[in-house]
Amino acid sequence: MERHDGEPVARGAFAWACALAVGSGAAALAHQLLWTRRTVDLLGAGSESAARVFACFFLGLALGSGLGAWMARRVRRPWLTLGVVEAGVAVLCLPVVFLPAWTSGLWAALGPAFLESGHGVWVKLGLSLLTLTPPAILMGVFLPVAGRAVFGERRRLGRDGLWLYALNTLGGVAGMAVVLLWALPVFGAMGAMGFTLLLNGAVAAGCFAAHLRFGAVGEGREAGGGSPLRGISAWVATLAFASGFLVLASELAFLQMLLLAAPLSLYAAAGMLMTVILCLGLAALMTPRLLRLAGGPAGLLPFALGVSALTTLAAPILFHGLALLGVNLFDVGGVGAFFAVLAATSLLVLGPVFLVSGVVLPAVFAAHGERAGNEHGQGWGWLLAVNGFGGFLGAEFAYRALLPALGIYGTVAACAAVYGALALAAAVRVRTYAAGGFALACAAAVVLAFAPVAGLPVVNPAVPVRILHAEAGREGSLAVIESPLAGRAMLLQNQYMLGSTAARYEQERLGHLPLLLHPSPRRVGYIGLATGITPSAALRHEAVERIDVAEISRSVTRAAEMWFTEFNGGLHADPRVRLWLEDGRVFAAAHREAFDVLTGDLFLPWGPGEGRLFAVEHFAHCRAALRPGGVFVQWLPMHQLTRDQFETIRAAFGAVFGPHDIFTAGFEPHTPLVALAGWREGALLDWNVVGRRTAEARSFIPDPVLRHPEGLALLYLGRPPLSEGIPPNTLDNMRLELDAARRRIGGGAPYLYGREWIDFRTGLAETAAPALGTDGELIQSGEQIARAALRVRSGDTGARPMRGWIPEVLLLDHGADWRRWPGPDPRFH
Repeated sequence: MERHDGEPVARGAFAWACALAVGSGAAALAHQLLWTRRTVDLLGAGSESAARVFACFFLGLALGSGLGAWMARRVRRPWLTLGVVEAGVAVLCLPVVFLPAWTSGLWAALGPAFLESGHGVWVKLGLSLLTLTPPAILMGVFLPVAGRAVFGERRRLGRDGLWLYALNTLGGVAGMAVVLLWALPVFGAMGAMGFTLLLNGAVAAGCFAAHLRFGAVGEGREAGGGSPLRGISAWVATLAFASGFLVLASELAFLQMLLLAAPLSLYAAAGMLMTVILCLGLAALMTPRLLRLAGGPAGLLPFALGVSALTTLAAPILFHGLALLGVNLFDVGGVGAFFAVLAATSLLVLGPVFLVSGVVLPAVFAAHGERAGNEHGQGWGWLLAVNGFGGFLGAEFAYRALLPALGIYGTVAACAAVYGALALAAAVRVRTYAAGGFALACAAAVVLAFAPVAGLPVVNPAVPVRILHAEAGREGSLAVIESPLAGRAMLLQNQYMLGSTAARYEQERLGHLPLLLHPSPRRVGYIGLATGITPSAALRHEAVERIDVAEISRSVTRAAEMWFTEFNGGLHADPRVRLWLEDGRVFAAAHREAFDVLTGDLFLPWGPGEGRLFAVEHFAHCRAALRPGGVFVQWLPMHQLTRDQFETIRAAFGAVFGPHDIFTAGFEPHTPLVALAGWREGALLDWNVVGRRTAEARSFIPDPVLRHPEGLALLYLGRPPLSEGIPPNTLDNMRLELDAARRRIGGGAPYLYGREWIDFRTGLAETAAPALGTDGELIQSGEQIARAALRVRSGDTGARPMRGWIPEVLLLDHGADWRRWPGPDPRFH
């Protein structure tokens, strides 16, 4: 029974389609948000993950819109088709949901030689396309087929199509908000993905219900053959393509710009993406009124494109102005306040850009509607396909060409220039003085402001440092700076110090200590390069024959070689060293039984994707990468962790290595660092081995605490039992990353430094089971030295001198360099 020929039914069908468009958009953008985090497990914790998701998502939408346009000419049961499509989205998303499980053995099977050959890049690209594009294709089918269901004599593309597009877009904002603020915190990554799959199921059920209510539709007048782009002008297709290209290219650049101020798990990226999608949806809703004011699409487009050029160019200037005013997204006093400030900042800086540029595509829809009518949505589908393909190329071109060549602000300025050129072309077609004059003025403004905008500084101008080198591109920003306190240092994303020459003795200790736990470390690995000072410690050990260092950032490796060679012993030039430009998790997974000692560097708990390097799955790869008798040491920044976060990392470590030993890097109370040490066979730490290795080290290590087993015993905290009731951090629950991000912006997090750390350290030592040969009195002496250091840093000099707790063998060691003592100099306190 056909029920598409009466206005009451058509009105009901359109309302039904609007509701389902909201649900479909919510599920689609929720998936995109979760994919952005999930693909980090495949591609690594870098900007490539976001760029690849954007590109694959829009490629899939493009192909799906084209498929939907083809189907719109033929399908007679669109509601039933939509139900099958939405159910298919849920099914095709399952490989992404279970991605860590089915890729866990991939890199081990391919091996390090495969990574070294460079083929790993193509494997990652292929897997991204195979897992992300198929569900995105089905997502792209929705709007063209929904158009087939409702467009007719009373429902037209130029009017009602904009409503469907806008509601689908705004539904995406709602879906992201629900997942980000509720599903992820409550259920973790796996649970949030399950929730989104249920949302797909609900939309599919709604489509099946609509099929029962409205039935089939009549034959389409466009059901014949002919070109798929029949009726679409070259100018309309060009604008549809350019709109997708420029929105995605500028969005990727703006994401990197925002991360200069808030590199915080997925919250900052999601907040910006929600702002962009919200503005695009509101722009679609505004377009019908703007079309009436401008007298149609031809009159609107020159002004929309010109203002897009101006607002795109102005966004970096506004962002830089906020930095000068000292706006800090972290110090806002709570998660709600963070999102409020982030939303206000994004709307102020990016809102005008996407509110205006978001008008272009709906205006293109209207232009095509005027030209071709297209009652069954065929042309609409092809325009969506062209737009999506433009988005795919925009994301890829921005990531692979524009950002590396022009930097963040240069890429934004380039997008503004293209908008200006399109405004001139649109004005030529209209041939009015007003449109032509305005387009010329916009183009002139872009030409004049291009160089100043592209040259804006990427280092926060409020930071009082001397900048030796700065760059910003697809990997974010990296600066080499100098200051009286830090010496020479790397500053990542304006927020995180990757290492400094002022702390070089401590960084060397992070590299030496793990090697002193193994009887004969011949091949060693380090996950994380930074300045190169930590892995350079291995160069001094005669037993070491090969050093493998993994670093995900090409910018970091270049800066370490250019600016820190005198401090890292010329690491890059040493023939024993192999640098891997690779994600740490992939690096560990690809090496099986390769290392005698493997060391994980310090990672930022709330950094995007970095919490996965403290997960059960990663620790399992690290254990598998050890040779028999091998040891893995993971360093932790206690001043950036709460008690629960530390214990959830220990729970993950213990789930893989069982009982493990804990060391501290020194006695400084305000920046304490801790090492978790686990053996492949779960063996006990042997202090006889430590004695032999420290005796050997006295010929090349001047650090007082590393030259004698008594020195390491001062740093030893024993083998405390795991806390009960603390679940381990996993890739599926993202427990550490999400909690660390919330605490970071929540204000007042009880991080473990100062008095809090000293008390926590005491509790660990009291419950610990010491390793073989440990002198319990030395462990207590280490605690007393730490307490004395806290008193010194607090200005209290009346207590027992720190020197009284130091073993005599250390004090009588004239070969030691006491400038390297890990705390206040005991010779003066």
